[in-house]
Amino acid sequence: MNIDILKEKIKSKPIIGWVSRWIYNLIRLNNIKHNLFMQMVQIQNIQKQLEKQEKKINKQNTTLQEQEKKINKQNTTLQEQEKKINKQNTTLQEQEKKINKKLYNQDIKFKKLSFDLHDKLDILEQLLEEKASIEDTTELYNRLLNQKDKFLDNINRLDKIIDKANNILSKEFTQYDLEDISNMKEDKFSLLYKEFEDIFRGDYREIKTSLEIYLPFIKNLKIDNSNIEILDIGSGRGEWIELLKENGFNVKGIDINKNMIQECKKRKLNVIEGDALEYIKNIPNNSLSVITGFHIIEHFNNFNLVLELFYESYRVLKRGGIVIFETPNTRNILVGANDFYLDPTHNRPLHPFTMEFFLSKMGFKNSKILAIKDKKFTNIKDIEFNLLEDYITIGRNYALIGYKL
Repeated sequence: MNIDILKEKIKSKPIIGWVSRWIYNLIRLNNIKHNLFMQMVQIQNIQKQLEKQEKKINKQNTTLQEQEKKINKQNTTLQEQEKKINKQNTTLQEQEKKINKKLYNQDIKFKKLSFDLHDKLDILEQLLEEKASIEDTTELYNRLLNQKDKFLDNINRLDKIIDKANNILSKEFTQYDLEDISNMKEDKFSLLYKEFEDIFRGDYREIKTSLEIYLPFIKNLKIDNSNIEILDIGSGRGEWIELLKENGFNVKGIDINKNMIQECKKRKLNVIEGDALEYIKNIPNNSLSVITGFHIIEHFNNFNLVLELFYESYRVLKRGGIVIFETPNTRNILVGANDFYLDPTHNRPLHPFTMEFFLSKMGFKNSKILAIKDKKFTNIKDIEFNLLEDYITIGRNYALIGYKL
């Protein structure tokens, strides 16, 4: 029989049904009581959480009120400052009006003076135009022509004397005597080139001052200053050597021009006569700290000699040593197209990127190519050379620098 049908029959009985329902509800009472208890526990937990949240909210409200007070105080301060600024602006505007008025009056006076000056300059220019164009602009040129004629005359006279001497010399003269007489021809050209340097290289003191920008490279070497030994090749008149000597460095120079060497000796500079490359070849490994050469590598008649100079320089330098070579900057269009050929002993222009490549291939690290203008360095690689102006305004010389690490 179905249980549900049986339940319905029992419930339909008057007494038995009432008793069965009472017993059923009594049994459910404990379950209801238990459920109520669990709900009370949950309610208490929720109340505790609400109390905690309320405390946090109260604390946050207190903090917000304090911050609001600070903000109000800051706003008050800002308003006061704004008033001061407005007052100052008003004062500045008044002063600006006064200044503009004065400038306007001065501008009128200046324009009047400018017109008067232009009129006077026009008159002066007309008076001096003919004389200036004939005399002033050709003064230096005439001096150079006179010097040239004088030296060429001396050369011709000396040639005749040497040729005559070679014809009448007795057999008693030794080979060394003949070599000394032959070298006289070289000496006359040496003197001529020294005069050329004095005119076109620039004033001695000016060149010496311009070389001061290289001193930090020497002073910042990670080598004890007392042990720094410097060799300058093609030392010329000795501007760089004298500068290094004055700064306490041990420096020696080498040059093939006897007259240049004599001038250095007068200044008590340590300079010897000889071929720079041959001299370096006889120096032991790791002996020098610095090798420098200013306007020398462009004179080599064979580029292989330049590479050999780089190779030998790397060999003789100590670890931490540096090479510095300065040469005309062919990235300057005026140099590459004109100025480079002013010196007849120049062999070929040397492009900075080319020289940096070969210097690094000889072992040098952290190489740099720095254009020089107004006694300042500019990294040539930082210039894009997109405009013609870049090729004109870049420095006329550049420094090739490398380290032996």
